[in-house]
Amino acid sequence: MEELLENSLLKHYYIISFLLNKDWMTIDRLAQEIKIPARTIRQDIGNINQYIAPAKIESSQRFGIRLTYDASHNPLYIYAAIYRQSTRFLILEELFLHRFSSMTQLAEELFISESTLKRHVLAINQVLEHEGFRIDTQTLDIVGDEKKIHFFYYCYFLERYWFIDAFLSQDELQLIDEIIADFSTHFPVLKSPRYQSFSFLNKLRTTVFICLTRNSRGHTFKDASLVKENDTFSPELRQKITRIYRINCSSFVFSHLFYLFFNSRNALTYQDLLVKARHNPVIHSIYQALSHFLDVTAASRKLKLANRDLVLLRLYNAIEYTWGPTKILYNPDEAFFMNMNKFEQTFIKQTKETLIAILRAEKIWKQIDEALITRLLFILVTSWDNLTIQLEEKAPKVRTGLFFNTSFEHSQFLLQELSYHMRSSLKPELMHVNTLAKLKAAAPHFDMIITNLPLLNLPNCHIVSIQPHPTPEDFDNILSVYNKIISAKTVKTSAS
Repeated sequence: MEELLENSLLKHYYIISFLLNKDWMTIDRLAQEIKIPARTIRQDIGNINQYIAPAKIESSQRFGIRLTYDASHNPLYIYAAIYRQSTRFLILEELFLHRFSSMTQLAEELFISESTLKRHVLAINQVLEHEGFRIDTQTLDIVGDEKKIHFFYYCYFLERYWFIDAFLSQDELQLIDEIIADFSTHFPVLKSPRYQSFSFLNKLRTTVFICLTRNSRGHTFKDASLVKENDTFSPELRQKITRIYRINCSSFVFSHLFYLFFNSRNALTYQDLLVKARHNPVIHSIYQALSHFLDVTAASRKLKLANRDLVLLRLYNAIEYTWGPTKILYNPDEAFFMNMNKFEQTFIKQTKETLIAILRAEKIWKQIDEALITRLLFILVTSWDNLTIQLEEKAPKVRTGLFFNTSFEHSQFLLQELSYHMRSSLKPELMHVNTLAKLKAAAPHFDMIITNLPLLNLPNCHIVSIQPHPTPEDFDNILSVYNKIISAKTVKTSAS
């Protein structure tokens, strides 16, 4: 949904997105790739650098440009910086967090003219109306499909702020944690390590905050089921909610705040999913599609899926609770797949094709959302027990020789050191040669040779020269060459 950005920021977004995870690139090539004039890119680099610091687009007359950042930053920081520059996203945020009596009051809050505000709102609505909601210019509220509104702000706050602690008061944060703790007493499964992790609780805090804020405006999920009389908040907690959010704390609020658990299609366990699949044709179709997908994927690669039920449940819930685009500006799930070697990329590509084909055949969606497919693949790969190990075992083998001119003992030391640190990728072996001529003759039998000698020229073999004690850069170089070899072997195997 990057089209919500102003035109100038949209160009910045395209520049940054293309430069991420790439080495030096000429401005002319970048201009050709993203269809933005080279002159505009040169002018924009200075503006971009002002707000993404300490990240920076570096320039070199010889090499071109590249995007760099230090070890304490990552792309999430850079995209948050783009958000901070956008008046349109600030409008959407202000309308969600605060009440305004008129366009004039909102314009004053944003330090822009009322006519500029109206132009921005018109542009925002042109995008949002395609998603099923919009800004009501009379009430200055976000109106439309409540699920889509909720999901948009859920994605926005996690992308923009990472966690709601960044903009909520301590009283509000404490209240939300008390609400979650009180609610968890009704669902013992939420006491498990997975549901007590920061990643899960951070997302749950965000969704509870969104529900509290929307409910204070009178907006609720229309199909949220009522709860039992005893499944409500404690009297003390109700008073706190009423005081901070001005909400009449009926039992319906309880089900609204935790809508994920109080709708007819929620499946908290695999057994729960089986029961619902027997009684609901839509759920049955999703279950059948996912079941078929997992069976085909495992069988095609002869992989073991020991926790099949759990993976299927997580995939089902991801589909069921995705109510709109899963990406506004940045989706970490996409970044997860960018640096895989060719063998792993081939597995992901084939798995993606299988997933899309099966979902289309079962008519799960009218239109396949690329970001959601990426989300499902992320869940599959990270939830599948021992998948990485199984793929490594099936990957083409990279025979790696070690050759050093220091000492026998040092060679043994490095064999143990490299074997330990690279154990999931390489199984290095000492090359038992005692002349350079024999080394040259043995080289074609190895894919990679690691040595302490510079400029070692050997035929048909990748050479990595390292320091006497390997540095992080040495390990990066070894892994980079390993991935190149795997990619070449995978392409060769696919071609044959």
